[in-house]
Amino acid sequence: MAFKTVDSTIGRLRSAFRDLGREDQDNPAAARVVKAYLRDVTNEQLSVGLVPEQATPVFLAKLQVASLAILHALTTAVGASRFTLLRTGAMLLVAMVSLQREKQLGETK
Repeated sequence: MAFKTVDSTIGRLRSAFRDLGREDQDNPAAARVVKAYLRDVTNEQLSVGLVPEQATPVFLAKLQVASLAILHALTTAVGASRFTLLRTGAMLLVAMVSLQREKQLGETK
């Protein structure tokens, strides 16, 4: 994912925790390690000359299918491939949680 998409997703997750009353120290999305991860992803993409752009929106069902494919691929992956699959899987999980939250907010009156 583009680093701006990762930043946006983490921001939405951070906001969701804040809405639930979990401020900075109780908010896992605001942890130093998450900020360091975001900085590393940004630096990595900028160093290889990728053009940052927002990801194409996807539906929850597509995220679930992608997650299952990643879980299947993890059974044989090793080294850097395994790390990449785990990182992508974590970001898909965050996206699914964000989509579910938006759906729930849309249903409230």
